[in-house]
Amino acid sequence: MHRPPAVSFPVGRSRWHATVLAACMSLALLSLFPLAWAADTEFPAWAVWGQALLVLLAGIGAAVVWRRSPVGTLRWDGEHWLWVVSQDHAVSGLRMVFDFQWLVLVSLQRAGQPLLWLWLEPVHGTPHNWLALRRALVHSTHHGLRAPPQSTDPEGLLP
Repeated sequence: MHRPPAVSFPVGRSRWHATVLAACMSLALLSLFPLAWAADTEFPAWAVWGQALLVLLAGIGAAVVWRRSPVGTLRWDGEHWLWVVSQDHAVSGLRMVFDFQWLVLVSLQRAGQPLLWLWLEPVHGTPHNWLALRRALVHSTHHGLRAPPQSTDPEGLLP
């Protein structure tokens, strides 16, 4: 059985995730306009403005969470996944949750760390990297991951 080749993929904040948040926020704010300008509404003005404030606070909270999204490099060395931020972190479990061909949601389990959720999108100008990443994701999902080595020293992991 052939394994997919090694690949390193930069993971940034998801543009798709930001677009969905902005669209939801816009729709929520637009839904308040009929309430605010309808003359025959049974809602007091303070309730409408309170709703608007709650929608804005929820939007700000969502933007803060998006801004704190994990950024790093997801690396497949042919046998193991690594999550690289400032140093390599071995991944003990990786699961593809959604695969939309142009967007993939994965969950990473690292030893002693909380579950990490990543929205992966192709980086402009590197379609071959995206395809290699997807091949590695599908391979490791269907064939499972071996236990990562004890050392996270990159020299000990590369063939």
